[in-house]
Amino acid sequence: MNFDCWKDVFQHISLEKRSQLSRMNPQFRNLHNRLKMNFESFVISDGSPKSQVIIDGKYIWNIQEDSPESSVVWREREQVCDKEYFYLSRYELLRKLVEFYLNRSGTAIRYLDITNHPYGLELCEPLKVHHLKWKLSICSSRYDYTTWFNCLRFHPIEKVEIDLDGEDNTVLSEDVISSAWELCIKTRIPLPIQAIMSFKSKVLSVNQEISSEEVLKLCERWIYEKRTIGTRITFEKSENEDLESIGSILKEKYLVNQKTSKYGGIVLEIQQNNVKLQIYEIETVKFSIEVIE
Repeated sequence: MNFDCWKDVFQHISLEKRSQLSRMNPQFRNLHNRLKMNFESFVISDGSPKSQVIIDGKYIWNIQEDSPESSVVWREREQVCDKEYFYLSRYELLRKLVEFYLNRSGTAIRYLDITNHPYGLELCEPLKVHHLKWKLSICSSRYDYTTWFNCLRFHPIEKVEIDLDGEDNTVLSEDVISSAWELCIKTRIPLPIQAIMSFKSKVLSVNQEISSEEVLKLCERWIYEKRTIGTRITFEKSENEDLESIGSILKEKYLVNQKTSKYGGIVLEIQQNNVKLQIYEIETVKFSIEVIE
């Protein structure tokens, strides 16, 4: 059978069977490596003392160091635990496993979930990722993430959720993150308003409070840049700030129209240079600023 015939066969068998055949036969291995993959979810978890790769929530690979120079790998299967030992570090083995599944042209992932280091991505072919979720609990300035995200630069990411527990936020300047259509940021240390204003995302959510003065700066920037309709930012509500205090600051520069929403809450509107902004409360604990015209 030629490549096209085997290709049709391989595309209709499970990932597990396909992987088994590729390990048994060099021709099947070559075919497996040439086929693009489509995953609902792909998890790369670099934790201590164990790393994991979880595919579509059911294929689970565990990697743990056996010694400084060797590691053990095993698959989580019902009543089965076959362990294999390799003279490779846990990080090298994680990299090879990620490359095995993702380093092929045209591969698409709906949910890519990363904990700490995305080992293996640096050598991958361009990936189509719809939703990236990344939790980083180390200082991002210690690592160069530029090469790790090269495979994500060719197709815009629809949504990025990033949770930073370290003291450094430089990774947020990475264009793959800052230009996502929807960006949700959770940080341990609040971001300066200049950094927040630099994000290009259409929909932005940050888990920090923003002062009335910072709201004014953000409104000025959006009006100057003439942000498109639907651009929105959501931020935490401060105990010392409310829409009344925000409105007082905005009135120092703009004509503010105060309305009542259909839910009974206050809505502030300002219009300048053919840009109309609306500031409103969400669930009593958050504020949103949105371009409506």
